[in-house]
Amino acid sequence: MIAHHSYSDEEEEQSTGEIDIEPKADQAARLGRTVAHDYIIRGVAVGVVAVVVLVSIVNAQSFIEGVGALRTFVTQYCSWWIVTLALASLVLCGYLAFSKYGKIRLGGADAKPAFSYFSWFAMLFATGQGVGLVFWAVAEPIMMYGSTPFGAQDSLFAGDMGLAWTYFHWAVPAWAIYAIVSLFMAYARYNMHKDTTFRGTVEDLFSARVKKPVGIVVEILVVVATIFGLTTSLGLASYQFNTGIQEIFHVQTPQALQIAFVVLFGCVATMSVWFGVVRGIKNISDFNAILSVVFVSAVFVFGPTLYILGVLPESVCVFLDQFLLMGGFTEAVNLGGGIASYADSWETWWSFFIFCWCFAFATFTAGFVSTISRGRTLREFMGGVVLVPAIACIVWTAVVGGTGVWAAMADPSIVEATNADSSMGLFLTIESLGAVAPVLTVAATVLIGGYIVTSVDSGVMALSNFISPAAHQSRTFKVVLALCITALAVTFMVCAGQDFLSTIQFATVAGGVPFSVVVVLMGVQFFKWVRHDEQLVARGEAEPFAEGSFEQQQLDRWHREHDEREKRKLWEHRTEVDDAEEAVAAGE
Repeated sequence: MIAHHSYSDEEEEQSTGEIDIEPKADQAARLGRTVAHDYIIRGVAVGVVAVVVLVSIVNAQSFIEGVGALRTFVTQYCSWWIVTLALASLVLCGYLAFSKYGKIRLGGADAKPAFSYFSWFAMLFATGQGVGLVFWAVAEPIMMYGSTPFGAQDSLFAGDMGLAWTYFHWAVPAWAIYAIVSLFMAYARYNMHKDTTFRGTVEDLFSARVKKPVGIVVEILVVVATIFGLTTSLGLASYQFNTGIQEIFHVQTPQALQIAFVVLFGCVATMSVWFGVVRGIKNISDFNAILSVVFVSAVFVFGPTLYILGVLPESVCVFLDQFLLMGGFTEAVNLGGGIASYADSWETWWSFFIFCWCFAFATFTAGFVSTISRGRTLREFMGGVVLVPAIACIVWTAVVGGTGVWAAMADPSIVEATNADSSMGLFLTIESLGAVAPVLTVAATVLIGGYIVTSVDSGVMALSNFISPAAHQSRTFKVVLALCITALAVTFMVCAGQDFLSTIQFATVAGGVPFSVVVVLMGVQFFKWVRHDEQLVARGEAEPFAEGSFEQQQLDRWHREHDEREKRKLWEHRTEVDDAEEAVAAGE
């Protein structure tokens, strides 16, 4: 007589209806490993922040000197890498949009967009505004007025060149960086059905023995990059918010109050991630978007309207004419002077710093952009993610920054004041508008405060989601991240003093350069995925039997379900046979 087959609870659940792709025991083991990895990632990342804070407390002067030396060293040896990678990102976006790969649809051939074009563009437009643009859209054109690498003080295009460089730094290449990171994340998530973590976008490049350690290193780099990138945003925005308060109340604020502003915004973000006030943050985001439109419209109407209308096409043409020179400029002449020549170089202060900031910011920008872009083809994706925010940035800069250039041409002292304190650029520009200046000063200050809260909150939420699976989300860790960002910003403000701006750049460099290496690995993995079957590229749909494709996973799932059903039928049949044999034996 055949022995009975005893089904476990796991097998019983798998044998009816929907089943898991992998046995529950394997799922539990995998989740256990993932949880252990998450604790390693969290511990190391927080440890890095703790070391930086402790070193600065023990010896602030040596810390500032060390930060400056390290920033200069990295600029000398890595500026070519960051600038080239930024330009390569833009080239890659164009290639993916206009090549055969443009037919690929995020989510598979049958995926439908969750948002209309209008809603999608509106959200991308809102993403294109932020702390960096509000701060630098005015300061950069004024500080570069007549002092760019390719322009002279008395040149007819002195103002245009400053605007053109701002377009270059904050519009096209910047959003190309965001676009490629978002694309790599979206493709891994929707087409390859990987976990929504950064390690899921690169692990397949490595053997089974090393993929887990590599994944841990990748996530640590992502966490550190995001923390330092958000520290830069919090520090610079709080610095400008403080300037706004000074302009509104016509007082000089002590450093203690400046630190209090940083702590205040950090606490608001911390409470947000703890209590999960998503609706409140959404309302602040909507308010920011509306106030941004009102603010830029008011500057256009009450500012030099005719000059803005003229300088917009003029500066855009200068930007297009000089684009390749800007894209390849690394100030290589400084290499002959050694590391000392990079200590206060143009490249250190501008292209290298800004693009490092973009790479650091891409860690959480990718999360939002990839989430709202399912169902788009790569051609649609590149057009929407690169062009729409870039156009918004160019228009914003032409209106607000163009007004700043106009004011600087009329009053050269504005250039001197902005060079001495870059946070003054926006408010000196507003002062030049006359009677509406007090109202616009308040509006600008409120706008900066709103962007601080939403940037830190969204960054912390996205980062926590990306380094942990849904089953292992930690509200406590989100709070720790917010506190780390606040602690670093306060540390840099207290220790640096007058060198605050140069010191805060270190945070961006420390985060952006390592993460740029991760971006390259993500790109290599992306092309390995899309090239595994030429038919996938030619038709713009997943090959049904391609290894790792969604269709193949569905087919495997069907086979598993079928096998379980057959196993269940066999067990039931054998049970009936055994019962019959027992009945016959009892009758005998």
